[in-house]
Amino acid sequence: MRTRAIVLSLSTLVGLLALPAAANDAYGWTSVGPASTCIGGSRCGGYGDGFEIHLDGRPVEAIRFFAHDNVGRHSDGQLRVDLDGYVLADCIDVVRHGASYQLDAHGARADHLRFATVTYDEVVVEGVEVLYRDRGSRTGPRGGGIDRGGYDRGVDDRGGYDRGGYDRGGSDRDREWQALPTAGCIGGDRCKRNGWTLDAQLGGERINGVRFYAHDSVGRWANGRLRVLLDGRVIEPGLEIASDGGWYEIQVRGVPAYSLTFEAITDDEVVIEAVEIRSGFGR
Repeated sequence: MRTRAIVLSLSTLVGLLALPAAANDAYGWTSVGPASTCIGGSRCGGYGDGFEIHLDGRPVEAIRFFAHDNVGRHSDGQLRVDLDGYVLADCIDVVRHGASYQLDAHGARADHLRFATVTYDEVVVEGVEVLYRDRGSRTGPRGGGIDRGGYDRGVDDRGGYDRGGYDRGGSDRDREWQALPTAGCIGGDRCKRNGWTLDAQLGGERINGVRFYAHDSVGRWANGRLRVLLDGRVIEPGLEIASDGGWYEIQVRGVPAYSLTFEAITDDEVVIEAVEIRSGFGR
């Protein structure tokens, strides 16, 4: 697998990028782009630090792909993924031996899907698939943020997330939660290039709750803590983040807000994923 990615010629890559989308699967997922591409680092830098896949401009519900960092001696591969500049994930810490990743796009229209390395290390991206909103999105996955096999949060048989203690079976309360296209690694030595805060834009509606998945399994230390704010107002002053990850829920009472901010308040990396809000009146 690794050799196949490295020996692809530039002309082969260009040809593959221009290929039309392959057949859909049962849920409407469409295979796009080359079967395998290695980017970044000293061994794959000849292919550049990123690549893009041409789409057809229709609304994208979600994307999924397999990626690994099993090239070379080091294991520090991280990916940024965007749709025509609309960032789906700005810092995915790629598992060395590989995992499947799924990102929500929430109907964003785009002509190009881009993958780029954000560290000087090789990353292999394989099996990229797109779920278009007008093709099977009603039966496809509706998770938020990043689905990473390494956290034992793989896609379940229904295409959604297995979220541990949360009841995802369709209760009235659960359906009130809305996923936001927000995910990233902030703070510490490895992620400070992304800054110390991660922001999500809201629509000014009244917020009754915030929940998200976060972990501190980047780097040598496990001292990650987060401050959470709505329009600059602190709703959580210092949340200690578990190294192996967990879900966190903050209850608020109908606070109108236009922005949600996560801030790393210790000199340690924190990865934030699958951010959701509950909004509305009288809930």
